[in-house]
Amino acid sequence: MARNEKMNGIKIDFVSGIIYINNSFNERANNPTSDEYRLLKEVRNDNPSFRVVYKETKKKTSPNKNLKYENMEKYIKVFENADELLEMFEKVKKLSKSQPNPYKFVKGWFKEQFPNYKKIPQFNKEGKLYAFPIVPKVEEAASTEELEKVS
Repeated sequence: MARNEKMNGIKIDFVSGIIYINNSFNERANNPTSDEYRLLKEVRNDNPSFRVVYKETKKKTSPNKNLKYENMEKYIKVFENADELLEMFEKVKKLSKSQPNPYKFVKGWFKEQFPNYKKIPQFNKEGKLYAFPIVPKVEEAASTEELEKVS
């Protein structure tokens, strides 16, 4: 076994005398019939003076996890000018069909149109929420003709 070798959730640091294991490895090692249990037992028998340290692994969450078309539409509907914005949203969705990644195209428009969509909304004096439409950039579209076809 090489120095600092990593094996699916376990890392042995021979210099420091520490056996690092992550949460998922630890969960699997709690089952006496598992490979992880046998491996940890073997490593501890081979290195009785080593400490076992549990390292918590952070789950990677996608920043766009809930940014689905349905949720984009729900967000757009809260604005005073929702009809105009929904019309643009539908046009952008149609325009996206010619793109290599349609979702990415629509998501880009949505994030540009609503850069503060994750923040608490600011209402005007009348208590209304209004978003000024941002027209998609022509260079992002396949051609100017496609913009006209969608209209």
